[in-house]
Amino acid sequence: LVPLGYECADGFKLDTWLRNQRTKYRTGKLSDERIEKLESIGMVWSPEDQRWENAVSHAKAYYEEFGDLAIPQKYIAPDGYKLGTWLGTIRKNYRNGKLSEEKIRQLEEIGVVWDPIQQTWLHGYNHAEEYYKEHGNLRAFKEYISGDGYRLGQWLVHQRKDYRDGQMKTERLEMLAKIGFEESMKV
Repeated sequence: LVPLGYECADGFKLDTWLRNQRTKYRTGKLSDERIEKLESIGMVWSPEDQRWENAVSHAKAYYEEFGDLAIPQKYIAPDGYKLGTWLGTIRKNYRNGKLSEEKIRQLEEIGVVWDPIQQTWLHGYNHAEEYYKEHGNLRAFKEYISGDGYRLGQWLVHQRKDYRDGQMKTERLEMLAKIGFEESMKV
């Protein structure tokens, strides 16, 4: 892709010329011969689509390396691409209904995390649920660490604090109630 405002050494405004070719292409005013010539040198007809594909490619590479798409906001890919910033913008567009169904589908196919805070909470909940199944209660002490290294005791302390402070979301309380959360408040 040619950067916006790009001029050749002789002053030719290549960026402007390429935009004109794209406009002619979209409106059907570009001959097949010119289309073929431009495509033979790698013409990108839709820079927006090219940028999107580049970002999705980076997201796929991240997934392959880390096994998820819980990408930190400040994450920068090895080639300098600001993937965390891009995903933050995409999440905002998703929340505001500004993302096409096709793009949503494409991202969900590769495991996008729309709400990383909720995902983190659910990770803790899953550990609490396993503990409950094994022990029949949630009375783990604050130092308790699950077999996989998860600090379940600390997570439960935080949930109890949120509950006591009236900060717990109703849906979370309902989920926790199913696995004996109220009983754990006596710890």
